[in-house]
Amino acid sequence: MDYAGLRALAAVLEEGTFERAAERLGLTPSAISHRIRALESQFSTQLIVRSTPCSATQMGDQLIRHFERVQLLEKELQSKLNLSDPRAGQRARIRVVVNADSLSTWFMEVIGLYFQQTGNLLDIIVEDQDYAQDLLAQSKSDAVVSALNTSQLDKSVQALGILRYRATATPRFMDTVFSDGVTTDSLLNAPLINFNRKDGLQARWIEQAVGRKIAPPTHYIPSSSAFVETCLYGVGWAMNPEHLVSDYLEKGQLVELIPDLTVDVPLCWQISPLASEVLKELTDCVVQVAGKKLLPAAT
Repeated sequence: MDYAGLRALAAVLEEGTFERAAERLGLTPSAISHRIRALESQFSTQLIVRSTPCSATQMGDQLIRHFERVQLLEKELQSKLNLSDPRAGQRARIRVVVNADSLSTWFMEVIGLYFQQTGNLLDIIVEDQDYAQDLLAQSKSDAVVSALNTSQLDKSVQALGILRYRATATPRFMDTVFSDGVTTDSLLNAPLINFNRKDGLQARWIEQAVGRKIAPPTHYIPSSSAFVETCLYGVGWAMNPEHLVSDYLEKGQLVELIPDLTVDVPLCWQISPLASEVLKELTDCVVQVAGKKLLPAAT
């Protein structure tokens, strides 16, 4: 395997252009181009879509995943043998899939803690908690925070705790839309806010509240913080993480549609079967922070 070529490939994809990749590696753009062409000749296929910014083909992405794992293994060996300061030289990069609400409420502390301890880089991919494991199964990530499926528990899966959601809206929205109470009819006419088409939290809450599935008018707002702001502007109701709305509920700026009717999402941490000691350090950080920020998981 031509690792000098793979390093050039990784630099182009991370920097977006051949020129910036050349500056990063201390080479000329023509030297970078030569290394990429040599790799493409070796594998008899195109590895980079030469656009602005450059992007990887399917084969290019597979080679980058291999290169990232080699870097992790090198970093692990370097640390074990005390060959040099683990923070020096080429930094290892780990791809982690995290749902947007975890990223907004507790996972940022994990990122800070882990970087302070190891100096390693994280490539965070945002995906719905119910779909995150698909990226792990497709070898597109090294680890994921996902919804816990107890039927799939094994040694690579670690329960973290519960992220609790509350159905919230402004008092004015409640007085206007739910003046006669939260019923099937009022919910059918009340605009709700979904993160995207994969977001099923609002639908789960509705089924708990009225015992059936319905299709209310829907806004799509792909941002956890904007979810709260959208509620505050009074354009709809949404399931918001308890961490993000507790102050607004206490001040009366938001209220619950039905007090204490919550949706609890148990979360887990799952690592790739190819994980190394480097991921053990990240796992320790995840478990430490989740233990402080999430509600205890039911036994």
